Amino acid sequence: MYQIDVATASPTLPAPAAAGTPGYFTDGQVPNIPPTVVPADFMNAIMLELLNVLAAAGIAPSKTADNQLATAIRTIVEATAGNYAVDTGAANAYVVALVPPVANYTESFEFKFRAVHANTGASQVSFGPGNVPLTRDDGSALQQGDILANSIVAGAFDAVLGKAMISSIVPSQLSVLAKAGIGAGMKLDGTGNLTLSPADNSIRVTANGVQTNELVQNFTGTVQVNGAAGTSSHTVNFVGFGTLDVAETTTLWDGFNFSVDCVGGSTSVVPNAADSIGGQAAGVPYVMPAGTSALFISDGAGNIRVLFQTVSPTFSPAPQAITASGALGAGSYAVDTSGGPITITQAGLAQGQTMVFSDPRGTWGTNNFTLNLNGLTYCKPGSNRQLPGPLVWNTPGETFTAYYDGTTIRIS
Repeated sequence: MYQIDVATASPTLPAPAAAGTPGYFTDGQVPNIPPTVVPADFMNAIMLELLNVLAAAGIAPSKTADNQLATAIRTIVEATAGNYAVDTGAANAYVVALVPPVANYTESFEFKFRAVHANTGASQVSFGPGNVPLTRDDGSALQQGDILANSIVAGAFDAVLGKAMISSIVPSQLSVLAKAGIGAGMKLDGTGNLTLSPADNSIRVTANGVQTNELVQNFTGTVQVNGAAGTSSHTVNFVGFGTLDVAETTTLWDGFNFSVDCVGGSTSVVPNAADSIGGQAAGVPYVMPAGTSALFISDGAGNIRVLFQTVSPTFSPAPQAITASGALGAGSYAVDTSGGPITITQAGLAQGQTMVFSDPRGTWGTNNFTLNLNGLTYCKPGSNRQLPGPLVWNTPGETFTAYYDGTTIRIS
């Protein structure tokens, strides 16, 4: 393909004549219409249309090549369909010459390239108009190893942030998933592949799909519960008795949780001096009697909440029938208000003890049942706001648990 270059060619484009009525070529066979004369305007238009196809593909016209138009069309189609180029830059400074060339960065400009070099930290990339930050999909800087040598990198440009953002999750983001409890037992094998640790029994693949199982640790004596290396860094079920030291503010994250089953003796859950467990004062151990179980969850800021704790096995499994008002301690009670309203006053609940109340005969809708907290406050389910008593129930058939964490009574 080439531009006309004969001696009679004009060095500049002549002004085209005014547009006429669109029609078709004829060689004189149409009655009363002479053969069509092909004007320079028409030939110039065809020539420039074809030359512009070559220009869009970055191909220089050649008088000796007769396949340039086909090559140009194929190049443009491949680029539009997501063709990529190989990086010619260096580690952390990638240079990618896409075809056709990129004139400027626009919103949602999409890119794909093969990175020849692995990155060692924050990186940048140039697709022609200049260097821009190459980041994770949330706009944050890349970390060492996020781009592996000879890997394919794909993403889009964010014109608001002025960043080329990789669209897939990169290795440094896996730690975020781990903190969210996703992907326990996964690791990189050093060559870019994500595998399961052979020693990890928290995930297994069966014919029925992927199954997960929380780790169980039997213990006696003192055990550290934190996220440091060599310690209990995953969600764990602790079974045994002794002391659990919880390094809350230094290593645990918001949502970290663990359960404790006291088998063989009592257990003290000990926080850092500045941390609190179950609403107690900072640094005070949370004592669990033998035979009880509890689930703890961290807020990542110095507080360990007790989501629930079972009652002591010394309580009778059969609820005690209650038909009159009075004072009661820890235990399970079936309250019958068919003879009139009943008020129960809690008396001497110790930390970790529970009172369970039920309405098996459905009488609370006729006459109210009231729990007098005897000076203590209570928290509604899912809340840490302490409210004054008493509590009144008037819905038939209900069952609720009042658990004393040493500071307030938690209702569930």
